[in-house]
Amino acid sequence: MSKGTSAQNRSSSSPESALEIKKYIYCKRYQPTVKCNSNPACLGNPKTVTITNRYPGTCGPLQFDLSGVAFGAMAIFGKADVLCHTGRLQIEYQRVQCHYPGVTVAFHVDEKSNPYYFATAVVYEGGDGNLAGVELQNSGKWLPMQHSWGAVWKLNSVS
Repeated sequence: MSKGTSAQNRSSSSPESALEIKKYIYCKRYQPTVKCNSNPACLGNPKTVTITNRYPGTCGPLQFDLSGVAFGAMAIFGKADVLCHTGRLQIEYQRVQCHYPGVTVAFHVDEKSNPYYFATAVVYEGGDGNLAGVELQNSGKWLPMQHSWGAVWKLNSVS
């Protein structure tokens, strides 16, 4: 497990937090197992969570923004509220294979797509989540897309 990573509870009811979570909900790139030992409310056993948002900048150490449910999964029974109100928490994580039983790969078209720009989020892609490339067929011709961020792939000038 990698150490020194922080997690932050993103289950706030503020409109800004809800908007942020909705904006990044489709970015399901990989699943890590996470565990915390740095708080008395921590269970200490690894739990698998789906990462939906990683800070895209270079602001120092890796940080995961976890939901209240993910935070609660790392807590001793009955201590989820204590852990959720901790704020930032030191965790250990390890990347694991993604498994979505009964679900096949899906594509969510970006709402800002237009005749000159196309973007899609590739979701529920099993395995390690690392796509080597994505292509779009337009008028019988396959066009390579560029990786934008997270699970999003884009293509400029599609018309």
